[in-house]
Amino acid sequence: MEFELWFNTFVLLVTIIVIIASVTVFREFESAQVSFGGDLRAALWLSYGFEVAAAYGGVLLIALAWVMLNKLSDISEGLRRV
Repeated sequence: MEFELWFNTFVLLVTIIVIIASVTVFREFESAQVSFGGDLRAALWLSYGFEVAAAYGGVLLIALAWVMLNKLSDISEGLRRV
């Protein structure tokens, strides 16, 4: 029981850190877009940044869905035993 509490706390902490890092990265992309304006060479790197941010968001969404489905399967397994 204590191990599960520490593990859930660790998962929550990592999730909070990932969300804060994601918001920070996305905000930096927005500020870079404003500062580069019409520079096409900088805009190319900015578009790469947006692609990386989109891929990162997709991976984060898939991981979140996996965690939720895993917990739901644990709950349904527990209900089956009852």
